[in-house]
Amino acid sequence: MARRLQPSRSCARFLVGLAAAVFAVSLCGGSSVRFAPSKTGIKCKVQGVVDSEMSGLTAFRFLLPEGWKANTSFRWLPPSNTAFACDLSLSTPDLHSMVDCVEHTVMTYMSGFGSQPGKGVLITKASDMLRFRVSKLTTALKGVSDVSIVDEENTELAPDIGQQMAGRLGSGDSMHSRTFLHQAGYLKVRFTMGETKMTAELGTQVYGQTSQVQIPGQSHPSSVSQVNRVGPTLTIMLEADASHARRSEAKVIASSFQMTPEFHAYWVKLTTHAAKVQLGANQAELKASNANWHERSMANFRAQMDAKRAATHDFCNMAANQQDYQLGNAIVTLPLDYKGWWDPHAGVLMIDDDPQF
Repeated sequence: MARRLQPSRSCARFLVGLAAAVFAVSLCGGSSVRFAPSKTGIKCKVQGVVDSEMSGLTAFRFLLPEGWKANTSFRWLPPSNTAFACDLSLSTPDLHSMVDCVEHTVMTYMSGFGSQPGKGVLITKASDMLRFRVSKLTTALKGVSDVSIVDEENTELAPDIGQQMAGRLGSGDSMHSRTFLHQAGYLKVRFTMGETKMTAELGTQVYGQTSQVQIPGQSHPSSVSQVNRVGPTLTIMLEADASHARRSEAKVIASSFQMTPEFHAYWVKLTTHAAKVQLGANQAELKASNANWHERSMANFRAQMDAKRAATHDFCNMAANQQDYQLGNAIVTLPLDYKGWWDPHAGVLMIDDDPQF
């Protein structure tokens, strides 16, 4: 069946009157989405995002109101091609109304060395990701000024299964620490685009892990790394005095974006098959490792004995006041009070116990 995610309470104000941590949402109050907000109704076309790389199926469907244009993209992510990135952006021709939906994505961060800046987006709370998206949005649009944040909210969520399992391993030691982030974020901004006052509301979910290395005696961590699973992320941009009809169209778009049943079934089979293949590879590797365990163990034992034998020989030379001489391909051990050299022309080793020799 089609994916139908329910909004978290923390995102109850994500849209103007809509929940917003997910694409497929219900109207606030729990009633089903109805696409007739007025007596005249809203004319929409059913549109889809197609997986043209692998399955050829329509992965997501949504409603496109009359007068809006859609830009969509879908791609599988290497190396396993079991995760995908799906972006949906709908807007009016004047770009004064926009709904942007981004499926789950992975954001990373790595701190720089010394005074060098870090790489990626540092996320300490969910709304940091939304602030980053606002900066990208206002940079892409023309004539944007007077950007201000008027509302920001972060609400704790329950940790996901991966975080629960990792949390059982502990949070690190005195130098290494590990923390987890599981939040829903909401952000509302106002700005001016040309001569028009605009508003944008954004919402997302972030599940991430931060690892730090703290050298004793230093006030700041020597390194910080992050891996964050972000999304779904929804952005609604409208004129500040947008009409009721325009706001209703934005609600229709945001609430209609859903994964299709056929693609969901394909995705489940794909990920299940990939898991079985990996499990089989692990079993084959274990079988091969067990098959030559004896040979590897004996080789390791012989290497250890050779090392011990060499160390014992060196110790005996030191205790007996003697040393090794290289005689061609052979080694001759003689007392240290002998003097000599190797004559490569005569092919003999000249030795004598006379110190003046």
